[in-house]
Amino acid sequence: MPEDLPDDPVLLKQMLAQLLMERTVDKGQIVDLKGNLRTSLQLCENPRNT
Repeated sequence: MPEDLPDDPVLLKQMLAQLLMERTVDKGQIVDLKGNLRTSLQLCENPRNT
């Protein structure tokens, strides 16, 4: 845990909300990358379907 967290509960809540939003975005990007990888692998396995 970072040592430089503010004492202000409102600021802590804002920081937490931002962190959760960033994690959600990152998770969405990971899901998109997995889908792209899956599609790419399928194309490599079946090149005649392109």
